[in-house]
Amino acid sequence: MRIRKKREVDYGELMVRAKPLAAGAVVLAVAAGLFFAWRGMDRVMFTNNPGFTVTEVIVNTGLAVKEDEVKLVTGITEGVNIFSFDAVKTSRAFLQSYPAVANLRIKKTLPSTVEITAEDREPALRVGQSAIIISRDGLVMVADEAMQRRWGSVPVLTSGTTPIKTEPGGRVKDGSKIALALEIANMHNAEQGMLFKIGNIDIGNEVYAVMETAGSRVPRIIRFPWDEIGPGGNVIRRALVAVSKTLANPDAANEARFTVLLSTDPPRVIGNPTWD
Repeated sequence: MRIRKKREVDYGELMVRAKPLAAGAVVLAVAAGLFFAWRGMDRVMFTNNPGFTVTEVIVNTGLAVKEDEVKLVTGITEGVNIFSFDAVKTSRAFLQSYPAVANLRIKKTLPSTVEITAEDREPALRVGQSAIIISRDGLVMVADEAMQRRWGSVPVLTSGTTPIKTEPGGRVKDGSKIALALEIANMHNAEQGMLFKIGNIDIGNEVYAVMETAGSRVPRIIRFPWDEIGPGGNVIRRALVAVSKTLANPDAANEARFTVLLSTDPPRVIGNPTWD
């Protein structure tokens, strides 16, 4: 039987090996101490400092939300500490509750002023005579009475005599007839020099999108073939520019109905005394 010799402990070697571990522990202890010390100093210097108490909250709003709602939902009121809330996180949380608000900007001015600006989404279409509004970026929302009065000139979206089904809080489906009607309204708003206003866009016809003008003595009715209009703003833009030029032409003064041929370049706008 072999008898193993007990290995003698080299305490010097142990000390050498232990030194880096001890140094690391010291560093961690110091870091932890600094962290907690900073947390305490942070509370004293900033979040618990009465010198940073908010004394003025300036709220700029449109129609989608009221000033007192902004203060209530964000929790930003006179008397809170200016460092007690994160502007970005507060804004994101607010927008989830108010889809009709496109953006909420929170600006802090030390030591005690906060300015909040709520920007409404811009309306593009109104669904029939309902309170449903479709914004320019395709969000479906419900307008209150004040918003409906202010947005009374927004083009109306119809589908013949069939009610249009939309879900408030949802978005317009890409490639749908509603999406194409939205593109027409958006492109009309974006294009400079349009000499007519859109009163109504009807998507109930299987062959044509039918647009009716507003603001003139005699409304004009213009139809765009669905199979030619397709998605893509440039096609729609060229069509609207052609319509604007045609309606401004004295030779078209007695015409009330037009068909836009988008397969030609540039698009042709043909007067139709009666629909064929």
